[in-house]
Amino acid sequence: MPSSRWSFVTALVLIHIGWGLVRVPGVVVGRRLDDIAAYRKQGDVARLFDANNLDGAATVSWVREHAAPDSVVLWSGSELGAMEFAAAFLWPRLVVDARRCGDATTFAGRKIAVATVAGRTGRITLVASRTVVSVEVR
Repeated sequence: MPSSRWSFVTALVLIHIGWGLVRVPGVVVGRRLDDIAAYRKQGDVARLFDANNLDGAATVSWVREHAAPDSVVLWSGSELGAMEFAAAFLWPRLVVDARRCGDATTFAGRKIAVATVAGRTGRITLVASRTVVSVEVR
């Protein structure tokens, strides 16, 4: 290909890139940088829960700290809304409906997570509504 064609193609590519950069408003970039800073400051769980007007980020963080990664965390209540996010953040823990476990100590070959809260020891159970996730020891 002759060099004049290359220079023409190069000029078109550079014009295209320049036009794309001009069209991106500085406000958009600034807003995105603010979002990144807030994510780093709040953490993954708190940022997502706050952005979706949900309560329970502290609960999910507590369960992440107290339940082994290869354990089962029980839940009851609504599976929609806050619980959808909670289950995703608790991975690799298995989140299972409490009704399916009865009084068992294991499920699918994994131990059910146990903790002590306010002097009471029991299975970690998340209680969820569409907008709130809380934890109980049962």
